[in-house]
Amino acid sequence: MRSAKSSTVLLLCTLLIGINCQVQHITIYPTRDGTLIEPALDEVFAGGSSNAIYSGVLAEARRVRAVVWFHLLQHIPQGFGEGSSSFDGGRGAPAEANDVTWFHREFPDQLWTTPGGDFDPTPSSTTSLTFAQSIYTWFGLENVVQSWVDNPDQNHGFIVIGNEEGCTPDSCSPTARRFTSKDSDLHQERWPHLFVSFTPPDHEFATPSVCENEEGFYDPGTISCANVQCFEVCSPEEITADVCETGACCVNGECRIVEERVCQILLRGQFNGFGTSCGSDSCVLRLQPFVDALPIPPVATPVTGRAGSSAEYVLTMDEFTQKLHRDLPPTTVWGYNRTFPGPTLEAWSGVPINVTWINNLTSEGQLRTTHYLTVEDCLHGPSITKSVPFTVPHVHGGKIHARWDGHPDFQFPPGISDTYTYHNQQRASMLWYHDHALGC
Repeated sequence: MRSAKSSTVLLLCTLLIGINCQVQHITIYPTRDGTLIEPALDEVFAGGSSNAIYSGVLAEARRVRAVVWFHLLQHIPQGFGEGSSSFDGGRGAPAEANDVTWFHREFPDQLWTTPGGDFDPTPSSTTSLTFAQSIYTWFGLENVVQSWVDNPDQNHGFIVIGNEEGCTPDSCSPTARRFTSKDSDLHQERWPHLFVSFTPPDHEFATPSVCENEEGFYDPGTISCANVQCFEVCSPEEITADVCETGACCVNGECRIVEERVCQILLRGQFNGFGTSCGSDSCVLRLQPFVDALPIPPVATPVTGRAGSSAEYVLTMDEFTQKLHRDLPPTTVWGYNRTFPGPTLEAWSGVPINVTWINNLTSEGQLRTTHYLTVEDCLHGPSITKSVPFTVPHVHGGKIHARWDGHPDFQFPPGISDTYTYHNQQRASMLWYHDHALGC
């Protein structure tokens, strides 16, 4: 698979197994992912736990290659390791134990045969990418994935190689693209994933009605073993006799004592832990502080130029979901480039940059014509624009020409963009940008 900036990779294939059975579908998320980072000197860098993976060529002419491994069947993992090093941006952090690197399958002892990874030079699939934050799809991976099913020990994963042509240390037009990693706090829909259509043999897979007849519950998320889609649950008598591992499960504010997977899979509830009981405060929302890592905004990759110098950027204003706390479900938010917080723009005092801002607010795949929230249209601003979600960017604290300072008179609706020039004629400091639409 060749080619790899986006906030997501989507790997799509159709895998056929068996005959005479209704086609089923499953989405598989990666067990491991990482970035092979070509060193500039003698360093060994990695990013095993970073929130993004990268592919292409960086501005300093160093190559980066993304690797992704999917656990399809029950066997010992192959391919490459994943350590705890973490960074933002494509340059990496010092490698730690088990990290995959430019030289290592697993740092520090297991080496690639060839630096940059061992892979079939013939691409399994290719696709073209733009600078838009979007979902990209690689088709035609059926034979590769089928071969892994037939020969599990040959499942070494995918490597995503971008355009690596025409770069030298003295002259380089960077091609590196950023993809959301499985280690990101973003919702799973933004992670790399393998979408598989398959035809299972009749005797290996259950149906909801079969499970009901067996007085069990149906788990649609399993495809690898016979009968595993039907799992038994404890009877009320067994729960009373305390012979099952159960605990308090909160479902829409109501507490009940069940098994963990009944709570999570069948009831879609929050399991409080084994041995916990239902009390008056069992389902009161209590958010434990300091359980989530401080989100560090990624550094934006320019369309032309390089970060920290004269450059041009494209930033989209999007609607997406984001987990705001470990114990909260994904929340609908509006943000920039589908990241929360939005990406950091690095600039140098006195060196101008251009930013094209795109109002890409959508709902169910269509550009929004109404606001997500109820709008009081008697206010100044909405009295003219009504509930259409106009936006206009403002750099707070910036010394900026009036045309590009985020005045509400220049706000624009979904589907429209505007290019701003920031001359950066001020002392270096940390500024922040935000929406400045009137009435919001």
